Amino acid sequence: MLAQWPAPALMVGAEGVLVPYAAQVGAPKAAGLFFAAVAAGMLAGKLIVGRLCPADRERLARPLALALGLPLLGFALRPGPTCAAMLPAVSGFGVAYQLALARRFLDAVPERSAVRRSACS
Repeated sequence: MLAQWPAPALMVGAEGVLVPYAAQVGAPKAAGLFFAAVAAGMLAGKLIVGRLCPADRERLARPLALALGLPLLGFALRPGPTCAAMLPAVSGFGVAYQLALARRFLDAVPERSAVRRSACS
């Protein structure tokens, strides 16, 4: 359970600089594009990893967790708004690492647990 919260918590902290960054590069309206890119990346990551990689989820957990933060380092290069929107999108894609952790957690819950029965129903 502990492995599920640090990476997204750090990503949310990094998202706090998106609005000031957009203002700094002279495109304050691009902040909305950055946040939409994060959401689109999350959706794409969960769909692609969840549907196309069910057997490889656990193997992909670490690289996907790294994808949460590493792309955000690209902001140090001060890209323009269009290129900068790709960075949070890739970062959002990394949220799919939680799919592998969710399976491990579900496997650790005792069979007789009401929570497990309701999660599998």
